[in-house]
Amino acid sequence: MDSSAPRRYADFLAAFNLEWFGAGRHIVRDERGWRIRDIRAEYLWIATIRPSFCSPCFLALLKTPDGFQGVGAIEGTDGLPIVVGEPVDIGMAEDPVFECLEENRLEVFGGGISLDGVGYTLSVRSFGSELDIAFSNPTTGGLSRLAEALWCVAERFETHFPALHEVISYGLEYRYINNGEQGVGGQPATRRESEIES
Repeated sequence: MDSSAPRRYADFLAAFNLEWFGAGRHIVRDERGWRIRDIRAEYLWIATIRPSFCSPCFLALLKTPDGFQGVGAIEGTDGLPIVVGEPVDIGMAEDPVFECLEENRLEVFGGGISLDGVGYTLSVRSFGSELDIAFSNPTTGGLSRLAEALWCVAERFETHFPALHEVISYGLEYRYINNGEQGVGGQPATRRESEIES
């Protein structure tokens, strides 16, 4: 593994069998050091969703020519992610997070509040580019769309990683209360009635 990769990424990289945090050809080797296969990472992102009143969750998404694989994690007592399963195909045809980034209209100086709410971090590695961003409580523009895209992907992860249920349920309620009328692409944010108390 690349020694410059933050320690918090180590378990995700090990789960995906990646040598470093980046796009490109990764060689998977057995315990003898012999090559087993190659993984061609088109891009990889790792995100943290950190609500004020709930445990955070971590999401990692790897895009290969075969599709999308995801790994979820919860926060350990040391603040580092504890990966809660093996990489799985999370059943997406497109990645809404990457689509937001491709629009390149994040409006990083747009509206937001710094009180209780939800903080986000996102680290992306693709061919020829790296992005690390942290933001909280966006209220308008591209960062708001990016936050909603992260929640949409998180909902996909919940099916495969039940340990993420608490934070995703919190997110559903938070999004409905704060911006229920607008989600990704102008669509309403989802709301599961059974998970939001009246």
